[in-house]
Amino acid sequence: MVQRIGAMFERAYALEAPRPSRDEIETVLMEGYACALELERERSEIERRTSLLIAGENGDHSAELRLLSARHTEVDRNVRWLRSLLVELREYGATLRSPE
Repeated sequence: MVQRIGAMFERAYALEAPRPSRDEIETVLMEGYACALELERERSEIERRTSLLIAGENGDHSAELRLLSARHTEVDRNVRWLRSLLVELREYGATLRSPE
């Protein structure tokens, strides 16, 4: 998704490339927000699993907790990055004239 947004910005600012249409931008925004929601769902699942492991009394879960922590950090970073790109894309789309 990040590559698609980047490619759209490249087209938007290239001198000899056709600019993205409002429809293209709206489609990418819709798909991007769906992707962000899926990442947020994964982040919530990681948090739920982490809480269960911490609350549990059976065994040493330190290795799994380290893996969950690393994945949580990665997913959280990706959500923030994707959402910031979506904001930029939405703002760019708002500058385009509405079809008449």
